[in-house]
Amino acid sequence: MTALYIILGIVLFLALILSIKVSFYYKAEGKSFLAILKVGFLRFRLFPKKKKSFKYKKLSKKLKGKKISRISFTSKKKKKKDSDKKLDVKEILSDLRLDKVIDEISKTSNNPEMTKLLLSTVKEFALRFRKKLKIKFQHIHITVCAKEAGDTCIRAGVITQAVAYLLEFLRNVTNLSPMKMGEVSVTPVYAPDGYGITSEGEFSVRIGGALSALIASLFKSMIKLSSNNQTATNRKDTQK
Repeated sequence: MTALYIILGIVLFLALILSIKVSFYYKAEGKSFLAILKVGFLRFRLFPKKKKSFKYKKLSKKLKGKKISRISFTSKKKKKKDSDKKLDVKEILSDLRLDKVIDEISKTSNNPEMTKLLLSTVKEFALRFRKKLKIKFQHIHITVCAKEAGDTCIRAGVITQAVAYLLEFLRNVTNLSPMKMGEVSVTPVYAPDGYGITSEGEFSVRIGGALSALIASLFKSMIKLSSNNQTATNRKDTQK
């Protein structure tokens, strides 16, 4: 009986972890921007980060009696050297489909089978994960301004069409919540400092949904890779 209770406790614990929601919340208003990462009940402020108070007393004790000509707090980053081998991805994408692109990229690596498995898993995961992703925009308000009134109206029309295409794309690709009338607007403003954007939204996904998409994509890519290897061996046997 105790073993049954232990199994039920483990199942409930796993169900609780898989039901945790991970979300990214943002709010843009003029020049200010706020970004928060939420993991269940935990909240992590990504931007703007809280300014750390500089402790002068501890620094003065450390530097006491030392002669320092210059103190530099900036870290110099070393430039990374570009690799000698470069793959022309644009040339491959123009003629071949996504599966053939994966085949061509995997041929250039040292371990083609592992590279093909990894790339096909990423492709399948992206296709499955996009339906698990929930997007909810509270509002999107854009104001457009230019020097002339005609130019302002043209820019407002172009931005309106671009926002409409973007929302339609997200609606077809992801799980986008429907928006009500008045929550999206592009307004031409005849003022010198009239350009700006005010938006608020949230991107969320359940850990269980992301994990199920990852496992399903991994199994599908492994089965596909094994079937392709089997057909290749069968062709070699028939040719012999």
